[in-house]
Amino acid sequence: REALDFLRARAERRTDIDEAEKLVGRIAAIAEAPEEKRDLMVTRARMLSEGLGRPKEAIEVLRVVVSEVDPAHLEALGELGDLCAEVGDVEGTADALERTLEVLEDPGLRVPVAQRLADIEEQELHRVGKAIEALNAWSESDLGDPIPHRRLVPLYEKAERWNELVASLDSLADLEEDDAAVSAATRRAAEIAHQKLSDVDGAWSRLEPRLGLEDTAAETQLRELARAASRGAQLAELYSTIAPDSDEPEEQARRWMDAAAVREQYLFDAPGALEGVLRAFAIDLTDERYLAEADRLAPLANDWPRLAQVYETLVRKTEDKPARMRLLLRH
Repeated sequence: REALDFLRARAERRTDIDEAEKLVGRIAAIAEAPEEKRDLMVTRARMLSEGLGRPKEAIEVLRVVVSEVDPAHLEALGELGDLCAEVGDVEGTADALERTLEVLEDPGLRVPVAQRLADIEEQELHRVGKAIEALNAWSESDLGDPIPHRRLVPLYEKAERWNELVASLDSLADLEEDDAAVSAATRRAAEIAHQKLSDVDGAWSRLEPRLGLEDTAAETQLRELARAASRGAQLAELYSTIAPDSDEPEEQARRWMDAAAVREQYLFDAPGALEGVLRAFAIDLTDERYLAEADRLAPLANDWPRLAQVYETLVRKTEDKPARMRLLLRH
């Protein structure tokens, strides 16, 4: 060993990089301490790449370092990845980045590595499974970033990994700032839950809260879900619960009419529909649209007495004589 060290020092003094590299390789082969062996091999790799212009040989040396000698050596992993990128070895670069992720613990350091790995796997190697792993590593390291989830959605869909797709869409719904994007993610998650996972409850629980946010697209989807899953009664009850809690009288009346429409169209419950219309009418007795609906539903519900009570109440409360006369004639 002493002789080899002497010869190495002499070669380095002469700047004979070729001879020095060979001697470093021989010394590394007989070195017993793992750290010394690792450092000697990394030094040899640098001589090969920087001094001799033989990056592919340097890559082979570094691969031995990270696979057999010290898999957690970040310096060797970094140099391996850079050299693979330099020679156009995309798979080698991806492997080095993947090994780096296995070692790194600091979230701030993991994010750029995961981003780069995700780009390579998705855009250059087109390996969906590996791209998903990298994007998940990114999202786990930066819980507030919606970008990895946006990229995961089409990959999960392509791989038909429906449970994970729904989870990623749920994360997007929590992370997106634009309400239109939140709505889109929520509705898509509900659609997948219903159509791919047969999870009607899951779909319903995602769409229901959107009713209070004036999300017409989500409300339309909830109506379609109620019809497809025979949940008209649940939807009608939901509208009936929302109606009295609304702040504006117009909104209360609209929700009572929604409940009435569901009871008539989904449940063929004319008496229940009539009840909803009359509750809407009670909020604004001047709106004859509600009275016209009551006129239409009363014979279907076979509830003439109830309609008569409505007219009698209206006649008592109407002070204008021509208006009272019109009501009496209509009655």
